[in-house]
Amino acid sequence: MSLIFAALLLAPVTPPAPNVPTEAIANHLSLHVANPERSVEFYTRHFGLERLPTGSTTSTTRWLRAGSFELHLVGGRTAPVSTPRQLHLALRVNDLVAVTAGLDADRVQWGDFAGAQRVAQTRADGVKQIYLQDPDGYWVEVNQAP
Repeated sequence: MSLIFAALLLAPVTPPAPNVPTEAIANHLSLHVANPERSVEFYTRHFGLERLPTGSTTSTTRWLRAGSFELHLVGGRTAPVSTPRQLHLALRVNDLVAVTAGLDADRVQWGDFAGAQRVAQTRADGVKQIYLQDPDGYWVEVNQAP
């Protein structure tokens, strides 16, 4: 076991501040997109996210679900997206090789954090990962635990 992991295991647990909910879980992330249907196609095709009903036939918002987490795609974006890789959505998959094969088939560029194309990397904790941009330019990390 590395010293870093040992330090994490032995680190004291900080109790929550008074009046702070202790069972908060991530619910959703909203992305402002140019074309909601194009984004839905991308996330459902490559990562298997499930499309959810939005309750409105006129809304430009689309809802997707990955496990208990939702991705809300809000239409109407007109300006380009410009964010660094450090700001990204991370999705865990069961088969990273299958995902990269699908990305390759659709000519979606992917690579490691440094930007090397078609190169996956392995984090210090053994998790394999790649980075890519969705149709709007938002960064997505895709990872697979060992």
